[in-house]
Amino acid sequence: MKKLFYLLYGLVIMFLLTSCNLISSEPSPTHGIVPPSNEQTPIRGTWKATPINKDNEKQEEKSELENFQFSKDFIVLGNLFLKNPTYKMKRVSKEDYLIYYPGDHFDPFSKDDLDIITVIDQDKFFCEILWINSNELVLNMANDHFYLTKISDEVDSLERIMLNYTMSLENDIHSNNEKKTLGENTDEKETMRSGVLIGLRSTDASQAFYRTLWLAAKDGEMYPFLELDGIFFPRRSGFWKLDIIRHTEEEKQEDLLLPHPIQQTQKLKNDLTPSLNALDWLGKTGDLFKYIDYIGNDYVAIEMIGNGKYSYRNEIWKTKKLQILPIDSLPSNRNVKISDLAGEKAEMVMESQLQKMMTDKEITKKQLIKPNDFLNNIGLERRIGHWFFKGRIHYQKEKEDTIFDYTLPLFPPSELIFYDYLSISWTHIKDKIPDALDAFTSPSQDLLIVITKKEIGIYAIENGVFSNTPLERIPLKENEKVIMAEWALGDYVDNWHQTLKSIKAQ
Repeated sequence: MKKLFYLLYGLVIMFLLTSCNLISSEPSPTHGIVPPSNEQTPIRGTWKATPINKDNEKQEEKSELENFQFSKDFIVLGNLFLKNPTYKMKRVSKEDYLIYYPGDHFDPFSKDDLDIITVIDQDKFFCEILWINSNELVLNMANDHFYLTKISDEVDSLERIMLNYTMSLENDIHSNNEKKTLGENTDEKETMRSGVLIGLRSTDASQAFYRTLWLAAKDGEMYPFLELDGIFFPRRSGFWKLDIIRHTEEEKQEDLLLPHPIQQTQKLKNDLTPSLNALDWLGKTGDLFKYIDYIGNDYVAIEMIGNGKYSYRNEIWKTKKLQILPIDSLPSNRNVKISDLAGEKAEMVMESQLQKMMTDKEITKKQLIKPNDFLNNIGLERRIGHWFFKGRIHYQKEKEDTIFDYTLPLFPPSELIFYDYLSISWTHIKDKIPDALDAFTSPSQDLLIVITKKEIGIYAIENGVFSNTPLERIPLKENEKVIMAEWALGDYVDNWHQTLKSIKAQ
């Protein structure tokens, strides 16, 4: 446990400079979470921390640490310092939450519901604090758990905290300089850690299959590779899972998208009673299947493919539509328009692109099916190492219904896709790896992920040049495509790795 508190001074520098370690955002508030008062943080004070060991029991008194401080301006956890944190509170079922932790639990909670304070660092999930009472807390950080008891309602001033850390850094620097005079080798470069969660989709007939891969490296050495069944993705409130359940009612069948925090997985399995939206199926029977093209912190882009019969007339119905849906509104199919994501000018761009495409393909407006629906018929696609908006139109040609997709000259906003930068040019990647179909680079520009038809290759990048030989190769299934790439940097790599190991072990 000491590793959590006695970090290298480089970690302190990182927090003092408030660098961005985790490339992941959740701009809109998570449902059911509200911020406590900024003026009076409910856990303000100085606390004594006792680590809870792997058997979920409090350790001996010698393990106690007395420098845990919480205020509206900073958090101190031993030698770990966080400036300008954000606190958000939510209430969850104790039974649901504790399912996440295996074994017999240290359980000091007297109520059936838990009040959980989520600590956010620059739109990044940092840790969770479970409220017992005004003098007792439980701190969960990655796979480390601590029982906290209050020592005082007071905290040190921010100036004193900063002074202590400045002196600590100066001592470390002085120590390093002394080593240099003694002839010790101190030619050390900054530790580079990057990790990426990659979501993959494969299809078989009318069924889609999903898996999530965790790929990470530290100074060119790979972490153990992790693979999880299903879609796991990060949000400001922690890790979530998206379940796709094919639900049938009488002569109607539909894929339902059900997102939830990972703590609620068992609850969903036990108590889930999904139902179809009666208005969506009014006067219709048939099938409506959904395939995920992209998932991020707040939105999911899907393709809906359906067909069936009308109940009261002898006609069939078909749909093959693109949609971008807010995750917090699921399982509803209420999609957003292009203007909701990219502003009113985006509609003008879309109309212009549609007109150009119709002219090129000699399509008249009379041939369009539901011509006013094109602003809602939008999705996302991967091309040459980037995400792009795409539109879709339906038109009739020679008495046949035809579908045509077209790329929009619009960059998706950060509310939709937070990071989408390729630090090595696509042409250079294709020159060295002709089979490349897609590529991603880490925000710290130390890793390149290359997608081919058969595999994922992970390459180290140094001084803007990527290695000739991959650090690792991950085989792909037939027709498997990337639907997610979420990056973590620095110490968040270890945090994510431990959390994902815990998820996989369940």
